[in-house]
Amino acid sequence: MNTNKTMTEQEKQSQLIGNFSEMVSVVNLFLSEFEKAFGNAETKKILPTVEGVYMYGVVMHLGKIFSESKNEHFSLDKFRNHFPGMKDRVDQIYNDHKDIIGKVKNNRDKLFAHTNRDFYELGFSQIHIDKLKETFGTDFSRIKAINKDQERYTPADLHADLVEVKQMMQESDMLWKDALMLIDHDSIE
Repeated sequence: MNTNKTMTEQEKQSQLIGNFSEMVSVVNLFLSEFEKAFGNAETKKILPTVEGVYMYGVVMHLGKIFSESKNEHFSLDKFRNHFPGMKDRVDQIYNDHKDIIGKVKNNRDKLFAHTNRDFYELGFSQIHIDKLKETFGTDFSRIKAINKDQERYTPADLHADLVEVKQMMQESDMLWKDALMLIDHDSIE
């Protein structure tokens, strides 16, 4: 590895892939464990907040993966710069999943990372509104979100989004693996 302070492009690419692949692996692990815990009465007896804890972990890491901030050095967005031939593919992932990515980023920024404190702008999904109505017997439609990216995540929402979130992770997983094949490892000292 280059001992100078300035990293080569191949070293930057390798670091991006290594860190990005680790975040994707963590999300996949959290998703797997969330699926096992969701609705499992025995698990909830022992760990009552288990669904929320995994949801929090998934949202935080997805927020990092799909961040377009200059401060997030190992996000999907960075593949546009370090692997210019993958720009269209990265753009396609962002476009195909824009509703969930928007929801994840809003929840991460407003509720968890507190980079945007306008959390009161978030409403709830119809799934959660229906659950509240069933539980309390009254109409909660006034707290319904305007659109998907303005929904506050709940474990039931994450469960409903699992198919698409898993698809996002599969596409992200394939992207870093394909990027790995583009690095000229022989030129890294």
